[in-house]
Amino acid sequence: MAKSLFITGTDTDSGKTVITCGIARMLKRKGYSVGVMKPVASGCFERDGLLVSDDSIKLKKAAQSLDPMRVITPIALEHPLSPHMSARMDGVLMPKDHISRLIREAFEILASEHDIVIVEGVGGLLVPICDNYTIGDIASELGLDTIIVARDRLGMINHTLLTVEAAQKRNMKVNGIILNCVNEPDYAAVTNAEAMSYTTSIPVIESIPNQADPYDFDKVADALEGAGVMKIIGDLPDIETEILK
Repeated sequence: MAKSLFITGTDTDSGKTVITCGIARMLKRKGYSVGVMKPVASGCFERDGLLVSDDSIKLKKAAQSLDPMRVITPIALEHPLSPHMSARMDGVLMPKDHISRLIREAFEILASEHDIVIVEGVGGLLVPICDNYTIGDIASELGLDTIIVARDRLGMINHTLLTVEAAQKRNMKVNGIILNCVNEPDYAAVTNAEAMSYTTSIPVIESIPNQADPYDFDKVADALEGAGVMKIIGDLPDIETEILK
């Protein structure tokens, strides 16, 4: 079974797509076959008769993936709202069991074909996919190790600890927290990593600097590797062993 990771953010625009793309490219350069997935996406646009997510396109490029979009993003919605509201606006009926089955089937396809599958969430852990069913519930059901991307600014501590608490209530293993400098750093960014060390034992990767081109995947991968992100990825399959199989 492939190694799997779930990348979530403390809120919308924490930079989790950039970080997910960077991790995918970093692992791809090390020789791993990387599957990527954004199981639910809203704000999608139509291409060749299908709704497509811009984030999913970026993930696919970063991982140099040949997987079809219907597997990378099995649930694509048009309106740029939380998924449960976007579905209502789109007139799409999304019962929990149907969502869970679609996502698990797509995930299992990717896990059977790749060394590692990286799953990017939508918004934060408690974003509703349908009534009483969140993206965090999906990640928990799939048993995914989790990395939290936090926007490195004033207010980050509270947002991050709330996300950690929500993950732990779902019995999710949190591998680490990445502080991501989305804009110019504020004064709090100087002390956030140290402040987090006093409040949690979860490893914290100090601030990833704002990238001039956040979708220069190789440069983002360089920044992540230089910051020590590999140490929170967890155990990876032995590539030579996988090839022999």
